Amino acid sequence: MGATAWDGHRVWITDSDHGRLLAVDGDSGKAVVDSHVDWFSEPGSMAVADRELWAIAQDADGANVRVLRINSADGHIKSSRIDGGRPLGQALRKDNSLLVADYERAIVSIDHDTGTRHVKVPLDVIPNLLQAAPNDTYWVVDDNRTRVVRVDAGGKRLVDSTQSRYVAGIVTDAAGNAWLAQRSAVAVLNLAGATIREFDGFKNVVAVLWCEGAAVASDIETGELAWLDGSGRDQRVQTGTSGRAIACAPDGIWFVSADGYLSRITKPSNP
Repeated sequence: MGATAWDGHRVWITDSDHGRLLAVDGDSGKAVVDSHVDWFSEPGSMAVADRELWAIAQDADGANVRVLRINSADGHIKSSRIDGGRPLGQALRKDNSLLVADYERAIVSIDHDTGTRHVKVPLDVIPNLLQAAPNDTYWVVDDNRTRVVRVDAGGKRLVDSTQSRYVAGIVTDAAGNAWLAQRSAVAVLNLAGATIREFDGFKNVVAVLWCEGAAVASDIETGELAWLDGSGRDQRVQTGTSGRAIACAPDGIWFVSADGYLSRITKPSNP
């Protein structure tokens, strides 16, 4: 299973092993798009903007890394652009432009309408994961996944934090705090870089999503899902199978098991 995204009606999934791009209807659970693709995309490298998909995709032969713009009605590729650098992580801005962490030490912005690529923020670290933060600042996780920085629009470091645990995923909340998936725990950094909260007791948290006012941590080995909020509330659901959360759903989370089954897990009610 490769990249995934939720467009408000469908879950999009890239099946790299079989060369397919699938869209599964959120109500019926049926596949409504099943397209052949000759590229693959890693987890975390697909996003939705205005009923279109953005995907960081590598050709099947591994020769090129491209940023694809895909029609979400039928899964057909609308435009394909070979990035001048090496695209890694990505995030969407409110104006639906795509931010890409470029291995060539930059945050790149790709215009939603034209596909034009601009170097937005020069960096002095190799970025891997990124998220937008308030006041035109950005959280960046370096390529070794052990350092988290927050930079301004000129690339100046406002925060530089070395982490003792590997950072597998990052998401930001409405205040701009960074929620870090760190395998055995989820740590929350405020805009100054201070750790303001930690949730532990996990085996291998590899992803964290922001859904309806709470972070949802996903433990890929146990399949456990945890809804975490700023007050410190920690509500956990045992799925009973290994797998990971892939997208927010209106009433919970979309979850795919290790053997490829997709299900919708309802958010637990408040205690």
